[in-house]
Amino acid sequence: MDQCIEDCTKAIELDDGYIKAYLRRAKTYMDKEDYEQAVIDYEKIYKKLKNINQQMILSDLLLTCIIHTFRIG
Repeated sequence: MDQCIEDCTKAIELDDGYIKAYLRRAKTYMDKEDYEQAVIDYEKIYKKLKNINQQMILSDLLLTCIIHTFRIG
């Protein structure tokens, strides 16, 4: 999992608009139960999305992260 995070981070450094890298890294953070980092990535994606439908879907993912953060934290 750490290699995936590292690879995605490098991809984002090369192209800050690479949404797929943010999504993959956020999912990996979720899998590692690092919900705070996942929320950070999902918030960045949300700001980059132009379509309201995409933002609504992402809002559901973000809410899931927040719920998990409070359950664990």
